[in-house]
Amino acid sequence: AFEGLGITGRKLDLEQTLALTLIALDNDIPLVQLTVEEEDPEVIVEDKELKKQGITGLVAIGESDYTGSPNNRKHNIGVGLARFNGHVIPKGEEFSFNEVLGPVNQSTGYRPELTIVGEKTLPEFGGGLCQVSTTAYRGVWRAGFPITQRRNHSYAVRYYFPPGTDATIYPPATDVRFANDTEGSLLVQTHAENSRAYF
Repeated sequence: AFEGLGITGRKLDLEQTLALTLIALDNDIPLVQLTVEEEDPEVIVEDKELKKQGITGLVAIGESDYTGSPNNRKHNIGVGLARFNGHVIPKGEEFSFNEVLGPVNQSTGYRPELTIVGEKTLPEFGGGLCQVSTTAYRGVWRAGFPITQRRNHSYAVRYYFPPGTDATIYPPATDVRFANDTEGSLLVQTHAENSRAYF
């Protein structure tokens, strides 16, 4: 059970913003970009079983934006994210996105939606799951875990901006894998809100 959400906060650097504003006023500059620092949320782990496994706090957050997605794509993203919430990756183990995801078809709750297959875009069950794999990859990459398998999409897709931060999956062949090289287990928490996915 999780209480609350671990979402990155943003804090305005008042001193830096004030300095930039004064320079802009002195030099007739009409636009000032605010200086914002990202802050990871404080996560308190109280569960004794989790602590025993070495799960003591936040490691990283992967985040992506799927604003403007069709309804079936949104649905598939929600079903996919739910498959990972609460998943534990033991110390020293390799995580396989496809193994945790499981079968992708109508019987597992997915709807048909556009999927990139080579150079073509075709409707298949589970279209949009690459939003979930991309979100996971961003958290893994941000944490600095050894990534043992990852491939980008055949062409740029606006949902995976900025380019080069995406990770495609196509079970069983194309997977996202990484090694948990920490001193303890990892607990995955997933969440979606306002067309943003968190891993």
